[in-house]
Amino acid sequence: MAVCLKKLSSKDIYNFLPLWKKQIELHHDLDPVYYSAYNEEKEIAYWENAIEINSPVILCAWDANKIVGFISFKVDKSEYPDTNITEYGEIKELFVDEEYRNRGIAAFMLHKTEAYFTSKHVKWIKLSSSTFNTKAKHFYEHIGYTNRTTLFYKEIK
Repeated sequence: MAVCLKKLSSKDIYNFLPLWKKQIELHHDLDPVYYSAYNEEKEIAYWENAIEINSPVILCAWDANKIVGFISFKVDKSEYPDTNITEYGEIKELFVDEEYRNRGIAAFMLHKTEAYFTSKHVKWIKLSSSTFNTKAKHFYEHIGYTNRTTLFYKEIK
């Protein structure tokens, strides 16, 4: 694999946005009720803040001068008293450009993220995926993730 990983920096935001826009559009196309449409001003503000406070951490996969994938993550804690998993690493987003998929990039980014969590003595990883994103569901199950909860929404009229 020829890609390398590096943290997203403020100077790279405009290189990052086209891929982020693809991720937003994919989710919006899958479920426009839940996922909002792309709003560049809002997106830039979010990522600039994330870079400034280093939360979530954003790693980008680069192929030469092009960002071809990214993963964002953070360490978090449960506020609920009824769970045994009280501290976990949370994968916020994972996305690989369509033309770079099936090359091991997503698994590589997850492996590096798992190593990060291990270095922080975190034993569990949490992530969510759209119910409608069946490819992601199969990928996560294939690499060892187990669905432990299902989240329901109902619009009240």
